[in-house]
Amino acid sequence: MRPRGNYAEVAQSHTGLSILKTATTDLGVGVSITGTNSKVVRISQISGIVTYTIPGEPATVETAHEGGGNTPTKIIFSGKAYPGATLGVYLAREEWGVLQQALIDGEFKTENDGSFHKEIISPVEERRVYILRIKDKGGKEGRSKVFTYDTKFNRVINQENIFFAPTISLSKPVVSRGELLLISGYAAPGNKVESLFDGKITGEVKAEGSGLYRILIDTKQAALGDYKVQIRQVGSENEKVSEMSESKILRVSSFSFALIDFNDDNKIDIQDWSIFLNNWSAKDEVVKAKSDLNGDGEVDVSDFSVFLTNFQLGNR
Repeated sequence: MRPRGNYAEVAQSHTGLSILKTATTDLGVGVSITGTNSKVVRISQISGIVTYTIPGEPATVETAHEGGGNTPTKIIFSGKAYPGATLGVYLAREEWGVLQQALIDGEFKTENDGSFHKEIISPVEERRVYILRIKDKGGKEGRSKVFTYDTKFNRVINQENIFFAPTISLSKPVVSRGELLLISGYAAPGNKVESLFDGKITGEVKAEGSGLYRILIDTKQAALGDYKVQIRQVGSENEKVSEMSESKILRVSSFSFALIDFNDDNKIDIQDWSIFLNNWSAKDEVVKAKSDLNGDGEVDVSDFSVFLTNFQLGNR
């Protein structure tokens, strides 16, 4: 059925808006309607495309010969990461709609101070995308760096002063308020490492000579809820600030996570439920006592209720 009245269709597009986004910036697409003189305004579709451009280290480009040619381009990657880290330069290509990453010339290690230097040869092409991937000495993958170059002309591209974000691990994904949380990983030796909850600095420490850092957070002042935890490092010599690490989600809860995480896999799921039921119905008193969740010395329906309540809270 077609509605009565006359409606005009108006499509509007706005481009070129540039916003400097920080760790705490929220972006949204919405509508503000003014000056309608009490007329009905119908909005059928709202869409928005957000393109993020991450500031990177500028490359120094040297043209080898005027007028171009067929000589391959030499690309030099250098900078500072963490001691004992493993890096690899990957060529990114889209083939049949699937992103492919091919390792170029094998992986390589950083020096004892975390510095690295790697040269590769690139064929003559108008556009090539390289990904510099990194893993710390514990095998934890850090945030990759992406570089796009035009290698159509003969030249040398010197991509220096590359500065990686630290790696990050949480001792547990859920803590009860008041528990201590350990954040650890690797950064460049001697650098200041900062932890952030939803963009707010919550702790800092100096990375050890091995690059290892440990930040102990007391969560007694944290409100209940979920937090985006990230790490960054600040250069000890030039005060240069790295990008943020990947995000880890931390839940601060009102109950003890460890209480019902029976298999210690840092998850509350059906496996813990199965273990609880097995313990609860066991004839062996030692095994049965593991289901005494309220600590009253009895294993009964009260412990059953404690588990269900905590299970629901842990999966919100």
